[in-house]
Order: sequence, then structure tokens, then C-alpha cells
Amino acid sequence: MSLLMSLGHYIKIWKLRGMAFDLFDAMIFLPIFSLLIAIVKRTWKFITLFNEFQFRPLAIALVKEE
Repeated sequence: MSLLMSLGHYIKIWKLRGMAFDLFDAMIFLPIFSLLIAIVKRTWKFITLFNEFQFRPLAIALVKEE
């Protein structure tokens, strides 16, 4: 949640200041880009962890049958 709040904060600053594509915009784009990468990585980890625990009972049942 804090990553999304930080992303919203940076986007709000960028919107209030305007997109003039100067040095400030380049400097504020770097944290936005790193936040987006962190959000995507965390979401991907959550999805893989959810899928692992979702199919774990099936895997345990298959092992018990053998």
C-alpha cells in the first residue's frame, strides 16, 4: 500500500508542476519507474505464492495416493 501511495504522490507532483520534460521531470521519472518495477515484482511474487498454496492440497493428495 505504501508503494501505491508513493506512486500517487509522485504522479500528483508531476501533474501539479506540469510535464515540460526538463531536468525535474527526468529526476521525478526515475523514482516513478523504480516504484512501478517494485509494484510489479511484489504483485508477481504474490501471484506465484497464491498459486503455490492453491495447488498444494492437490499435490499432497497425489503423493498420498502413491
